Amino acid sequence: MPTDAQSTSTSTPMKTHSVRLGFATNSSSSHSIIILPPGENIRSDDRGEEYGWGDFTLTEPDQKRLYLGQHLLASLRSELPDDLALLAAKEWLGVSPDPDGHIDHQSVQSLPSRFDSAVVDAEFVADYAAFLDRDDVAILGGNDNSEPRPMGEGWQQVDLGLPESGRLVCRKEADGLWTLFNRSSGSRFTVDFRNPIAAVKPTRVDTPMLVDLKITDFCTFGCAFCYQGSTPSGKHSDHRRTYGVVRALAEMKVFEVAIGGGEPTMHPQFIEILESFRSAGIVPNFTTRNTAWLRDVTRWPRIIAAVGAFAYSTEDASTIAPLVALMTANGIPLSKLNIQYVMGSSSKHHFERMLTTCRELRLRLTLLGFKDNGRGAAFKAEPGYGGFADYSGWLDTLVKMRGEPSSGGTWFPNNKLPRLGIDTALAKAYEPQLLESGISPVLFHTEEGRFSMYWDLVSDEIGPSSFCSRGQMTRVPGQWPKTEDVAAIFRAFAD
Repeated sequence: MPTDAQSTSTSTPMKTHSVRLGFATNSSSSHSIIILPPGENIRSDDRGEEYGWGDFTLTEPDQKRLYLGQHLLASLRSELPDDLALLAAKEWLGVSPDPDGHIDHQSVQSLPSRFDSAVVDAEFVADYAAFLDRDDVAILGGNDNSEPRPMGEGWQQVDLGLPESGRLVCRKEADGLWTLFNRSSGSRFTVDFRNPIAAVKPTRVDTPMLVDLKITDFCTFGCAFCYQGSTPSGKHSDHRRTYGVVRALAEMKVFEVAIGGGEPTMHPQFIEILESFRSAGIVPNFTTRNTAWLRDVTRWPRIIAAVGAFAYSTEDASTIAPLVALMTANGIPLSKLNIQYVMGSSSKHHFERMLTTCRELRLRLTLLGFKDNGRGAAFKAEPGYGGFADYSGWLDTLVKMRGEPSSGGTWFPNNKLPRLGIDTALAKAYEPQLLESGISPVLFHTEEGRFSMYWDLVSDEIGPSSFCSRGQMTRVPGQWPKTEDVAAIFRAFAD
């Protein structure tokens, strides 16, 4: 994302693209989906449609669809009258769930909605049902307060990851994969019903899931390492064009935008831009160095209500505690806050202090690779890393501050690390070291433009990232952006 703090995304990073299929285990009922080894069959013992604590085994397609139907009814009833919910469930699944049927509340799963509606996505349900129809798939019921049900040799339990509450939205890619997104938490994951056991890491998508959006080149902070080179004489984007951008991104089913600049909170129509995205079902987030808006009671309630999260960019850990105090005084949950730190922007000592501060305040910290564009090209790193923006020892610092596991596998109390995320630039520069450290490759990406894109609304150009070369940027044709033109530009650099 284009900001003076060199951000690439302000939403809480959820880079895990591998998921399992099935139902969550909990302290009450315990329902599971099992994939059996080739040639093995188990006996079904249908106990009716009361899926609570009692043991049950479902192997027949109609039995499994009836079970799915009870989940579907629970989700549909939150948006539709009972008679319409029952009619939809019967139409979609070909079976008639019992209107008085029951699934223990600890095992009810919230099925995802269409991007543009609060109603469950019928195509997702159809793919889910087709998976359950497989001869090698069984559903087991029971509870955690008795002896666990024995698992046969070669049985594989899988988990879809659907929450017990809250609503997901979804979209289907051309290759058949489903992407699910939680508009409340920012979590995002991919489901492949055709191969639910394998770890799924898509290599690209048809349209972006995230768009980094530059709405201004105006900024008064003058960060020496600003890769955008933003200044007090920078221009704001024409906010009227933003509404065309909102429409185009909504039609492409973009889940979220990461808004930056310059300093986005200084755009005259900043709040209106946030609210227009939220109204279209797109979660807006932003990165800032400014805290003045948090002191303005006419602004911050609307901003906080509209955004999923915001990132505060700083290289000085001492600025974080006052920000937290201000948010706490305003009653703003700290889950709305993410701290961003540009690697190489300050000394090793300051980096360690940043880690410790975020750990103590229980804040998420995102580490951003240094971009030597704009003023960043002339920036010299402070002493502590040894050279121009040289932060090559950052992983060693993390290992040292993490400490060592005890014999029981738990970490010693001297662990000084917060929850961490990294951007694509940092992952690409240190991919071998990350893999050597045991970090799964499904937890990070090394290429821009595969799942996200950058849109500079000041110059009205699109590129794979906010720090790509000018030659990689493409002008958006026409007075108003057309969805097909924007999608074609994205596919060109995604391919």
